[in-house]
Amino acid sequence: MFSLTMLGSGSAGNSALVATGHCKILVDGGLSARQLVLRLEQCGVAPEQLDGVLLTHEHGDHVCGLEVICRKLDLPMYCNRLTAEALRCTGFLGQIRNWRIFETGAEFSICDVMVQTFPVPHDAVDPLGFVFHAGSGSLGFITDLGYVTKLIVERNPVTVICRTALRQA
Repeated sequence: MFSLTMLGSGSAGNSALVATGHCKILVDGGLSARQLVLRLEQCGVAPEQLDGVLLTHEHGDHVCGLEVICRKLDLPMYCNRLTAEALRCTGFLGQIRNWRIFETGAEFSICDVMVQTFPVPHDAVDPLGFVFHAGSGSLGFITDLGYVTKLIVERNPVTVICRTALRQA
């Protein structure tokens, strides 16, 4: 069974907590470090309880609070290769030591959660959506979606949570 808590959404900062009874994953961290800690604590989660941080893409409203938290706690930072390169080139998140780099489309585990990654349309170098699997449950997570792709539609019957930035064509 999953719980999903939106810690922030919108241009002021995006972040979510995906949790099972055995795993707590922060998806993006676009709020200040202080706000991330405050909002996690309001959910009953100490930052030290996080098992990792998973990035959808490199935009500041998704990553700006992560350097302080990840550096202090040495949290694993999961992101695809192109996102990591973009962040390293800009110097953003330069103090992160615990990178976990994967290729888009990869599957991997964080504790008891299997994470599937897939590409989504957005104006970033290689933006991602995720499907989380644990036990008999699954949860899809997409943010800043330019439009709905065939791949996303085919994810049915997974519950997909979208925070979209759709534009009229």
